[in-house]
Amino acid sequence: KDKKLRASVAVTLFDKLIENSLKNTNPANIPEIVGKTWEKIYEGTLDPSIFLEDEKVIKKRLKRLVNRFGVDRVPYSGPECGLGGFPEYNLAINYLKRISKAIKNFKPNSY
Repeated sequence: KDKKLRASVAVTLFDKLIENSLKNTNPANIPEIVGKTWEKIYEGTLDPSIFLEDEKVIKKRLKRLVNRFGVDRVPYSGPECGLGGFPEYNLAINYLKRISKAIKNFKPNSY
C-alpha cells in the first residue's frame, strides 16, 4: 500500500520565527536578540505579527513537498505543531487562518 504524509508547511516555534528574521546576524548573538525581542513584545513596543510567515512562503514549502512526493501522497498539510508558545491567542488564530488560506488556495501546478 502506498504511504501518505502530512506536510508541515508553517513554522510554529515562535523563537524560530524570530530567528528566521535575523538575516546576516552573528549566530552567537541570536539568543540574546531573541530574548530582547520577547521583552519588546511583552512591553507592547513590538508587534509580534511581523514575524509570521506569509502565504507565499507557506505555499512554496507545500509546493516543494508536493513536487518531491506527489500530490496524491500529500493529502494533509498544516502547521508544524501547536501554537501554545505564541505571545497572544489572537496572533495564533490569525496565523492559523493564514496557513489555512494558503493551503486552500494552493494549486499544485502553479508557482
